[in-house]
Amino acid sequence: MQLLPDKPVGKAAARLIIHRFSDKFVPAFYQILVRQDPTDRAAAAAILDAELTWLVKQMDPQGPLALGNGLSLVDCAVVPFMVRLYVLEHYRGYTGHQQPAVAKRLQQYITAAGQHPAVAATMYHPEGLDYKTELLKSYSRYADGSANSMMARDAKEK
Repeated sequence: MQLLPDKPVGKAAARLIIHRFSDKFVPAFYQILVRQDPTDRAAAAAILDAELTWLVKQMDPQGPLALGNGLSLVDCAVVPFMVRLYVLEHYRGYTGHQQPAVAKRLQQYITAAGQHPAVAATMYHPEGLDYKTELLKSYSRYADGSANSMMARDAKEK
């Protein structure tokens, strides 16, 4: 399985997508969860929406995955957060991007990623419990502000 495009320009573009996603989207995701002030969460949600718009513009328009038909390094970085957007809805009422074209492409992406064997193999609970329910439980400490991981501490800072 080839995770990066063949051409150097494509490789560089993939790495830039991953870097920006990690630098902008991931902190906003955790800020929505961790911050207790609704104004702070709204600001983080605006960043998340802007980053989702940017991400969709970088994706292969036909998809179904980020760079086309095959799983890529971009997908390895992005998919874990895309399949967890429901955590933000559960704890903070974040219902996803509201621009129809962006929302449609993201849904196509999340569906295709969830059906890929490499992704599907990771979305189960080893004890047979409901994966989504157990994941919500694991994020509860972020939502109530009691998480003390490095990411939680960074997300609490203004």
